[in-house]
Amino acid sequence: MKKYLSVFAMLARGSLGRVLLLLCLMAAGQCGRFLHRLQNELILYESHVQQFAEEAEEITRLEGLFDFSTVSGTFAAAFLLICIVLCLPGCGWGAVCGYTVRRLRISERAVFVIQALYNAMMFVILWAAEVLICLFLCHTYVTSADPSLISHQTVGLAFYRNDFLHSLLPMADITVWIRNIIMLAVLALAAASFPYKQRRGKFAADIVSYALLTVIFFTRSVGDGFNTFVTVFFGLCIAAEVIWRVFANEEDGEEDTPHEENQYPYAN
Repeated sequence: MKKYLSVFAMLARGSLGRVLLLLCLMAAGQCGRFLHRLQNELILYESHVQQFAEEAEEITRLEGLFDFSTVSGTFAAAFLLICIVLCLPGCGWGAVCGYTVRRLRISERAVFVIQALYNAMMFVILWAAEVLICLFLCHTYVTSADPSLISHQTVGLAFYRNDFLHSLLPMADITVWIRNIIMLAVLALAAASFPYKQRRGKFAADIVSYALLTVIFFTRSVGDGFNTFVTVFFGLCIAAEVIWRVFANEEDGEEDTPHEENQYPYAN
């Protein structure tokens, strides 16, 4: 067990700090932009509420502020950067990883599984951080906006009316929960396959294609079945290809034999 924990710790040393830094930058950018927009909209609402009550209320709604403050765009940028960070540990140009794995005598496939689990944890942390940020922004809106704009359902309605918020936290929409779980698993596997293929002189396009697909199709409206089909279908295809290549490909099977010198092609 210790050798597997050592590999896990090695992966964490190589990327955890960068992931946390990106999360901090994401939070700062989203909060700064949202709060600035909220302040401006509340000032405009107070000055125009007498003449254009309905129009002013429409613009100042909580779900509208998330669209105008580019929260989803900042999240997409942070997500892509984190994907890049998670792909780097274990690539063939680093010697430290190779020395560690050869010392522990752990197979390539075991390293792949550990890295996939680690990647999944990082994506869960990203998701949880974004949910907490959005809830904080909702709380700030509720405590700052005019009482006429607030009700006990304001936050809940925002998570149904706003496509990004609903995709992030689908509430009772089971299909979106299933889609998000599949997307997370596929991203974790695809990111782990990048160093696995790179050590064999191949370029893994799996993580590139599915990360871009996630950015394009992550935000979905309620009841958008086509969006769910595209992300789930292509995700399952990519996951099947990655798993087959790692566990069923005969050409790679010999590399997991503990007596082979080339078992651990990490070091330069």
